[in-house]
Amino acid sequence: MKVLVYFFAQSREIVGESQQEFEIDNGTDVSLLLKKLTRQFPDLKKLDIRVAVNSDYAENSHLLHDGDEIAIIPPISGG
Repeated sequence: MKVLVYFFAQSREIVGESQQEFEIDNGTDVSLLLKKLTRQFPDLKKLDIRVAVNSDYAENSHLLHDGDEIAIIPPISGG
């Protein structure tokens, strides 16, 4: 299965791109995808990441499907 992952703010700086396509296995949930991403980009571990799947925030147990669009959203600072 393939999913498209979008990276925002600090996560985009770490990855060096705003989006990448990833091949995942059937039965992959958000937590497994995050493990895959942090193995490839260890500095992502430093961020308190929220994940959205197809424009809706998702829990770590959310199962992913072929063609899903995942957004990696680090905390937004401001003031």
